[in-house]
Amino acid sequence: MVVRLAKFLNMKKLKEIRDVLAVIWGISIVVRVVGKVTDLYVMPKWSGYMIMGIIFTVAILSAYIYFKEKKK
Repeated sequence: MVVRLAKFLNMKKLKEIRDVLAVIWGISIVVRVVGKVTDLYVMPKWSGYMIMGIIFTVAILSAYIYFKEKKK
């Protein structure tokens, strides 16, 4: 039972990390859209690479969580 609880907490933590990264991704989309529409802010080039990394991390975490829960 302790092993199952540890696995549940681990999965819960992974879901929290995924959710935080998804929020960062969502905020970056809003900043990009507002910046493009108003021409007040241009996001640096390096932030695009960081956002791509976040997108891939969210996708990988989502797939991992999906297959782990499907396995149960």
